[in-house]
Amino acid sequence: MTQLKTLAALAIPAVLLSCFVGTAAAADSVWWGNYTGDKISFARLDGSGGGDLATPGTTPDGPEGVAIDAAAGRIYWLDYIVDRIAFANLDGSGGGAQVSTAGATISGGWGLAIHPTAGKVYWGNSGRPTVGFANLDGTGGADLNTTGTTVEDHTEGVAVDPVGGRVYFATNSAISFANIDGSGGGGNLNTTGAAVSRPRGVAVDRTGGRVYWANHGTDAISFANLDGTGGGGNLNTTGATLLDPTGVAVDPEAGMVYWTNTTGKISFAKLDGSGGGDLNIAGASAGEATFPALLKAPRGTGAPVVGGGVRIGSTLSCSPGSWAPDLIESFLYRAVQTFATQWSLDGTDIAGATESTHVATETGDYRCRVTASNAAGSTSQTGAAHAIAQAAFGAKTLVTLRLAARRIPARGPIPVRVANRNDFAITGRLAGRTVNRVVVAGRLRVRLKSKALSVPANARRTVKLALPRRLRPVLERNGSLSLRLTARVRDPARNTRTVSRRVSPKLRG
Repeated sequence: MTQLKTLAALAIPAVLLSCFVGTAAAADSVWWGNYTGDKISFARLDGSGGGDLATPGTTPDGPEGVAIDAAAGRIYWLDYIVDRIAFANLDGSGGGAQVSTAGATISGGWGLAIHPTAGKVYWGNSGRPTVGFANLDGTGGADLNTTGTTVEDHTEGVAVDPVGGRVYFATNSAISFANIDGSGGGGNLNTTGAAVSRPRGVAVDRTGGRVYWANHGTDAISFANLDGTGGGGNLNTTGATLLDPTGVAVDPEAGMVYWTNTTGKISFAKLDGSGGGDLNIAGASAGEATFPALLKAPRGTGAPVVGGGVRIGSTLSCSPGSWAPDLIESFLYRAVQTFATQWSLDGTDIAGATESTHVATETGDYRCRVTASNAAGSTSQTGAAHAIAQAAFGAKTLVTLRLAARRIPARGPIPVRVANRNDFAITGRLAGRTVNRVVVAGRLRVRLKSKALSVPANARRTVKLALPRRLRPVLERNGSLSLRLTARVRDPARNTRTVSRRVSPKLRG
């Protein structure tokens, strides 16, 4: 294989070998490893070409398989020449130390699959009849229990299906599976009607209930049913290149399957059997391209929700919304790497309001827009409007008056406790007068001088009304006064209500 790598490298145009970019595709893209040329490359799915990933700190050496951890912003690959698994950042900022495979077999590794949630990576071995796995945290790994399967002299390509609880892999003449929990009891798929000729690479389409693989021996993309019924078949690839295909990746939602050709083409076909074509990879290396993986921008599945109160001063919260997960069994990666939040009021963004919470300072419709990003790009979802209304009185005014002290000095004042049980502040004026006519230079009702009041939400304040000079002898003579207190109070919406109460302060001492 090393000799083939050297000969193929000589045939690659110098301009292609020199193509190198420091950043990722920043668009929906397909990624692959170049066995000859030692590059990790990509092409945009929109047909606008591609490039090579910068991997400072580590150099690929005959990469035969890639897998992506979109949430971590990394791509992993398997180096066939030196039997190691390495990774680099998808933004081109550098590479990392190799993953420890201690305890697992790695011999001429072909095909790589990642299970980010479980923190594991799996691979096939062209030099041993085993499927290996390792922990991404560097604590080593082991070989998968493949009891019950037909494992001949090698395994070429693996796919991890957490939902089905299986790991699928290709052998020399079968598509096999084993339990992901290592309990054994695996088997081979019914591939009657499908080509199984030196299959390399498998990918699962749970939506369509199929597994797909590339046939290196007969140049065909084939499939079989996951449930073992009905056998399988070969996909119509008219219009696409099929020359030594190695590895497949499926986009079930777009209805596409992609594969790499060791002759330097990245091709695709439609899952509905209507044919396919070749992707424009101008700017990217393609020296024995192997084992594709798809990276797409996050896809929203549920808008964020604004929670919190409905009055000015309320603290609003914004949920992140819901987002489609990776389809790691299909080699389709789209997990969210970062979230960003932006609040708006009546359709206009609020400057600086980029936290997950926001205090409403005005009335109107508040929304939050959450933008989810990964190395392929960004997608935004905006939640429904959350109305903040001007605080206003309801059916009940919820403002009460009472004496703060039942006995007062002869000279006053009269302390009145104003209680506000609303969730907003009130303002107004407090006044009073005698209930009955009193004898003071004639018989008349005496008014008390009004006084301004201001009471915060759910609070109480004491307002002291001056005792008119003419009422002091009445209080001393009778020992008490009969007064009607009246407060005209206003809510933030400028609605006015009147509350009153009859009180009888008594002479103190």
